[in-house]
Amino acid sequence: MKARSSFSIFALRTACALLRPLHSKKLKTLAARNRDNVRLHLGAGGVNFNGWINIDYSFRVKPDVALNLTRPLPLKDNCAAFIYTEDFLEHLDYEDGRALLRECYRLLAPGGVLRVLTPDLNIVARQYLERDPAALAWYAEQFGAKTPAQMLNIAMRGMEHRFLYDAETLSTLLSDAGFDPRPAALNESDSPELRNLDQRKNSLVFDAVKR
Repeated sequence: MKARSSFSIFALRTACALLRPLHSKKLKTLAARNRDNVRLHLGAGGVNFNGWINIDYSFRVKPDVALNLTRPLPLKDNCAAFIYTEDFLEHLDYEDGRALLRECYRLLAPGGVLRVLTPDLNIVARQYLERDPAALAWYAEQFGAKTPAQMLNIAMRGMEHRFLYDAETLSTLLSDAGFDPRPAALNESDSPELRNLDQRKNSLVFDAVKR
């Protein structure tokens, strides 16, 4: 099973690498077509927004553009009005996550907003420490977890997670990248374009404004 999984990942990476020139050109074309209001949805995961350029590593989830988001996007500085990413940052290791936030800063025009949602480490830790029965029941149904320790490990390292954030850490990374990080509520935002897009509860939510 592991060998088959490794082969599938290798095949996907190979296909993405071969298709990169084509998808890079497509991204530039889409951005040029909407150059006054470029909206980038990073790590779309099969949830495609109308009016946005939906980008994901895997062409299997049918994004508008399939590109490796651990590499800089082939777009000019200050080209985007909004960037949205949900349930993607935690799938990168810490350094790649920091690099992605800096890339978002480069791409956004001054005053542009990055909306980022990711699982909240505080909630995950509290569910474990309090032996939250509702959370354990969900992890049992979805992943077969039988104990709080299994629940915690699945949250931390299952589902291809690499690094989970608390508000302090994510806010610090956003500030270091140059943003003004502003905690936000689910599906609420000062920017109408960023409202009612969020998919999952119990997320850490920030609207980060490019200074």
